[in-house]
Amino acid sequence: MNLIRSYNDNVVIYPNPLIYSSLISLPENIKQDNNYIDIFNIQGRKVKELHVLNNYQITLYRADFNAAGVYFVRIKSDKYLETIKLLVQ
Repeated sequence: MNLIRSYNDNVVIYPNPLIYSSLISLPENIKQDNNYIDIFNIQGRKVKELHVLNNYQITLYRADFNAAGVYFVRIKSDKYLETIKLLVQ
């Protein structure tokens, strides 16, 4: 897999920590791709899986998570892979 990364290619999750909701903003160069977002808890168990088509903003809600704590959000497509730590309060 050839990963494409440049200075402006970062995924942004705001606000972080998530209190009520947070917005995941995908980089412009991958928003047309077939993207998958997997969310894992601190034990490494997948707690949520999203298949995102032609979208560059996804909202996460506090109700999506069973408990407060540290989670990892993995964004992957054919050309992109990134994992970001998300704090849920």
